[in-house]
Amino acid sequence: MRLSIRTRITLGSVVVAALLLLVALVIVRAQVALVLTEADASLASSDLTSFVQDISADPDGEVETPDIVQASVIADDIVTADVLATAIVAGGLDALDDLLSRWPVDALVVGRDGSLRATPGFASAAGVGR
Repeated sequence: MRLSIRTRITLGSVVVAALLLLVALVIVRAQVALVLTEADASLASSDLTSFVQDISADPDGEVETPDIVQASVIADDIVTADVLATAIVAGGLDALDDLLSRWPVDALVVGRDGSLRATPGFASAAGVGR
């Protein structure tokens, strides 16, 4: 079976995109490991897949799109890190700002548009921009 040039280019683009995503994930994982090594703390992450069944709809039947799809929190203990990571994903950007002002933790969040936002402590240790 011979594939057309258009099909080959499309398949090639998908493969290249998948490889780039894999490289990005490896880099982020290495940065998180570096932060944990330097911080001597606990890390917990929460993501939108935890809330797929709980996403609410407004009266017009429109699904609310969350601001944050993934959050990683570094705290002194794992319970605090886990609770705050979950609260940030569930509450979005408003919860992020509120919780970070109340708790001495560092966080890295991924927005629904793929943007990264990190606290200064997380950013300086991991080399991630705010």
